[in-house]
Amino acid sequence: MPKEDLAHSAAEMVYGQPLVVPGEFFPNDGASDTRIEDLRRVARNFAPSRPTCHSHHPSYTPPGLDTAKFVFLRDETHRQPLSFPYKGPFRVLQRSPRAFKLQLEGRTDWVTTERLKPAYIDATDHDDATYTRSGRHSRPRRILDL
Repeated sequence: MPKEDLAHSAAEMVYGQPLVVPGEFFPNDGASDTRIEDLRRVARNFAPSRPTCHSHHPSYTPPGLDTAKFVFLRDETHRQPLSFPYKGPFRVLQRSPRAFKLQLEGRTDWVTTERLKPAYIDATDHDDATYTRSGRHSRPRRILDL
């Protein structure tokens, strides 16, 4: 199909000449002219296919995430081999349908639910715990009176 503003087809611009179907594909009888016209008619009706949108797939939400008091957070940075893919557990402060507000290493931040996994732990074990940068928890030292 020639470009109207350039007066050349895309094949002519790329290859320097128009695309041609070799004559050996068509017999020399009188019916070949009608076949060529049929092919041209079909080729004129070619249209690009409609684009498909693949981004509307539902994301997986682990069961129990909507009621979990603590969650693990997937680490999306470059990690060393055999390192933990998740950090935490972190306390859930607030929920929305697409994100959770978490207590992260002394600060609070909103995190999308696709990065979260529920932590099935006893909340009383983590009430006074603090978390290091790697996500491991450490308890504050208590001084005992002797």
